[in-house]
Amino acid sequence: MELSILHFIQRFATPLLDNVFLAITVLGEPVAILVPILVIYYCYNKKMGLFLAFSSLTSQGVNAGVKALVGRGRPIGQPGIRSLRTQTAGGSSMPSGHTQGAVTLLYSIYKFVKQKSMLAVAVVIGVAVALSRLYLGLHWPTDVVAGFLLAMLVSEVCYRLFITTKRPWLLFTVAAAALFLLAWPTKGSAAFYKLTGAFVGLAAGAWFEDAAVRFTCETSLLKKLARVLLGALLLWLLDWGLSLVLPQTAVGGALRYGTMVFSAVGFIPLLFKKMSL
Repeated sequence: MELSILHFIQRFATPLLDNVFLAITVLGEPVAILVPILVIYYCYNKKMGLFLAFSSLTSQGVNAGVKALVGRGRPIGQPGIRSLRTQTAGGSSMPSGHTQGAVTLLYSIYKFVKQKSMLAVAVVIGVAVALSRLYLGLHWPTDVVAGFLLAMLVSEVCYRLFITTKRPWLLFTVAAAALFLLAWPTKGSAAFYKLTGAFVGLAAGAWFEDAAVRFTCETSLLKKLARVLLGALLLWLLDWGLSLVLPQTAVGGALRYGTMVFSAVGFIPLLFKKMSL
């Protein structure tokens, strides 16, 4: 049944649609999720930025856990299936990480701003990303449905947890501990260790920013643009440098992600304040 659905969708394949869906699927990739979070955190609403980081990282953890439990093969290589951009098809098939990532970000924004227009955006873009994964022959239909539903569930739970805490860094610390307990039995699962490191960095960065920085998003449009450009450049340079000095191991990945997130949340805003941006 699911193979027949994929065959039906790919009957309409053209070079133009290839390019359209290759572009759409990028909306579920890490950079497309990270950039809006940074822009919101640096320029629009600091608290909202922290919530989006929390929900997105939690969603990644849930996605990695379900993938490990289900262990479902992808449709790549199935008879009559043409698969494009296979380099984005890491791990098992269910649930779709691209669909879950895009919907988590957009539905979490909707939960925070409470605007029906944002809900419509979340649904439209979420469906488009899900369809792109089917058109590109990288997921089964039930994979993208599972990713969509899990994204909404995770966003709802994270929002309820986030709004009930006065110290977000404590919530992030608990999440880091929970992920570490999941990572330890896997004897070095790269995904769980990276996410654990990211949550440690998020907790430490949020604590440091609240204790020593306390920057505000109230500034001129030009300075907001400078924040985004400078922040992105510094994170890119830091990522490049850490990839050279840290070992390519699960622990090395955790240290790299933790340092990156701490810098993005705590240290770079300190630089903004020192530079009067």
